[in-house]
Amino acid sequence: MGCRKETISMDRREAFFPFPLDAPPRLLDIGRDHAPPRNPKQTMASLIQRRGNATLVRFQVPFWSMHLYMYEASVEMEGDLYPIEPGCVSLIPPGRAYEFRYEGEGIHFFAHLLPEGPVPGRPVAVFQNMGLDFPHIKKQFEDAVDCFSEHPSRSEAKIWDILWEAKVWGERRVGEKGHPALEWVVKKVETAMGEHLKGGDLARQAGISLRQLDRLFKARFGKTVAKYITARRMARAKHLILHSSRPVKWIAVEVGIPNLQMFNKTFRREFGVSPRKMREQS
Repeated sequence: MGCRKETISMDRREAFFPFPLDAPPRLLDIGRDHAPPRNPKQTMASLIQRRGNATLVRFQVPFWSMHLYMYEASVEMEGDLYPIEPGCVSLIPPGRAYEFRYEGEGIHFFAHLLPEGPVPGRPVAVFQNMGLDFPHIKKQFEDAVDCFSEHPSRSEAKIWDILWEAKVWGERRVGEKGHPALEWVVKKVETAMGEHLKGGDLARQAGISLRQLDRLFKARFGKTVAKYITARRMARAKHLILHSSRPVKWIAVEVGIPNLQMFNKTFRREFGVSPRKMREQS
């Protein structure tokens, strides 16, 4: 069973909110938390109360709130009730009032986000179950939490990956537009960017020809799969150049272009300046 709504007053497409995904979000805070909160004074909840066997915790925060759940509960938002189970991911926009209803205890991961990309963004499901991808998503979230204090840019990149995976999974789950092969390749690019990625290899793994895959990418993104891979690598590289102190050579390997000369040439062609010059100017 997925994280479907128990009421039907909202059209299914309205269970998506546009979140800018063209750049990593800025992480305000990230961590693991106990549910329900054990210390009310250390939570951002506006209300905590008992009602029978349930604990109600109400929030309304000025930033995007993302959670990965390891327990069963429910969330009410704007009159709609969403059941939660292990493996669910939620992404709630700023300013929305929502109320958790707990009848037991558990642990979840959370991330408070500010988008950095252009609006209006890409549709991401409010609540969804990540299914067989849950162990991978959980590991990504754990790594993001663990490295946030020392390497916040790496945490932001990992949360960016999770958001992309949530977007692709959500489209597949509700049967929205998108060829399964295209969705698989987009997800592969975002989660394996540092690997040796070639359009022909990806097409074969996705079960279609490179010509078909290029046609799908041109229809969705206006560019071939090879140009899409380069664009995503450069977007990640730019973020790391501007928001980390990592050596350029390390960043080149991280985004999958280990040849430093080729990386510098590609970066300059994309942004008009070298990586070092961009960092100096920032």
